[in-house]
Amino acid sequence: MLEFIKIQNYLSEYQPNKNTPQAQKMFDKGEFMVSWFINDNCNFSCNYCGHYNRKPVSPKYDIQHIAQSFDVFGDCGHIIITGGEPFLYPGFIDLCKLLTEKHYLSINTNLSQASIKDFAEQISHERIIMINAGVHYDYRIDNKIGMDNFIKLYKILSNKNFNVVGSYVIHPAKILQGIKNIQFLKQLGLTNISAKTYYGTYDGKNYPSAYTQMEIDLISSYMLQGLDMPEYLKYTCFKNKFCLTGKDFFSIEHTGEVLRCNTDKQSYGNLFEKTFIPSKTAEKCTQSTCICPYQGMVYSYK
Repeated sequence: MLEFIKIQNYLSEYQPNKNTPQAQKMFDKGEFMVSWFINDNCNFSCNYCGHYNRKPVSPKYDIQHIAQSFDVFGDCGHIIITGGEPFLYPGFIDLCKLLTEKHYLSINTNLSQASIKDFAEQISHERIIMINAGVHYDYRIDNKIGMDNFIKLYKILSNKNFNVVGSYVIHPAKILQGIKNIQFLKQLGLTNISAKTYYGTYDGKNYPSAYTQMEIDLISSYMLQGLDMPEYLKYTCFKNKFCLTGKDFFSIEHTGEVLRCNTDKQSYGNLFEKTFIPSKTAEKCTQSTCICPYQGMVYSYK
């Protein structure tokens, strides 16, 4: 029961040529996992991201309608909330209260909003699987934001027993400096800081494939299994394998549009408008590169 909480344990056991997906071990009847891009509004503008506009958009539906909409997937789920910056979403803490009545959450955040203190007080840590806190060290220093607020909010969550992990993107131009910064944060008491590979183009090369093996070994030695794994670099293609995404897993846009996964943009209707219809069977993956390999590792099979 609720084995999806131990997702990293199953990922570490992944074998690419098995005839059954890891999902069959992880989920009982009525359990599910989905990824939800709650907004595309962010107060940061990191040069390795740049996908999100800074203009807030008022939600079309109230939080009660939105929370109830997720029940269509099953009785109890793991909802991975990302953005944008989730804590900029109007009524976000109240929405989390409603969702955690039945489901478990993981949240990707830049850990910059004062409302995180209220979140730590009002939401049970037992219903939050992980808070993935983007460190954005260079952005904070370059824009004179500093690290003090991040460190304070990290410790507030940690002291309330939340599983908070700092995610540090190691830019190809600053690998050694990034490692030194991780070591510095650990010395300050932020023990769960995980190195993360850069995805994008730099100096005419495509990353993470352009990292040398020596660089990969160094970065991997600072990865925490609770967030990132070297396997994410090894298993990035599931093309032509059958995959349960589109049937048992979905990526949801802030508009409510339901897509097959974070990589494949095939639509299955709109969750909030109640036009969502999942596939009835597993279908073959058509993508050459999986941008979220954990999804392929959990749901694909030979």
